[in-house]
Amino acid sequence: MSSDLIFILILFLLVVSFLIYRYMSRAKKLETLLKITESGGNIDQETLKMFSGAKSTSYKVDIKLGLLWLAVGVPLWISVWSVDGFRASLPGTIPICVGIAYMISAKYRLRES
Repeated sequence: MSSDLIFILILFLLVVSFLIYRYMSRAKKLETLLKITESGGNIDQETLKMFSGAKSTSYKVDIKLGLLWLAVGVPLWISVWSVDGFRASLPGTIPICVGIAYMISAKYRLRES
């Protein structure tokens, strides 16, 4: 098998596994809500928010996202720069800039609170 076919197969398997994981987690949440209602429990707004997976807007989320973008961007930039030179590595600076922007956003959100 060629390396391109292997790459496409691995990429396909990653996408399918992510979709299966997302489906299973949603099904489990709905099953839990169903059990609560069958047992006579009352479902209020806080419970629905907890099960909906609403994103938190705290500064900690921005820090995590910023570190994640930097963890992807810096090795990408260094690896492309070491192989092809500086001009070829310029698109690799995009994740670095996004990570820095998230870190700055986290700093200003921390100041606000």
